[in-house]
Amino acid sequence: MIYFTQDHCLWMYYFIIPGLIVIDVMIPLKIVVLSMINQFRIDKIKNQKVLLNEQEMDQIIQESNLNIYSDQFLN
Repeated sequence: MIYFTQDHCLWMYYFIIPGLIVIDVMIPLKIVVLSMINQFRIDKIKNQKVLLNEQEMDQIIQESNLNIYSDQFLN
């Protein structure tokens, strides 16, 4: 294969260089978009866990209050 002929340069200009640009742009762009999508999912899961923990704490507080009140009234 002879390099830097007109045929070789045409292939480079019209096929290889645009292909490399597309690959160089698409892969990082895809990574950024996927990380943003997953970040929303992670935030949603974290929010659900916080809500569950708050509900559990409320239940614990209510149960302890019931135990205190029941002990006071039974004694």
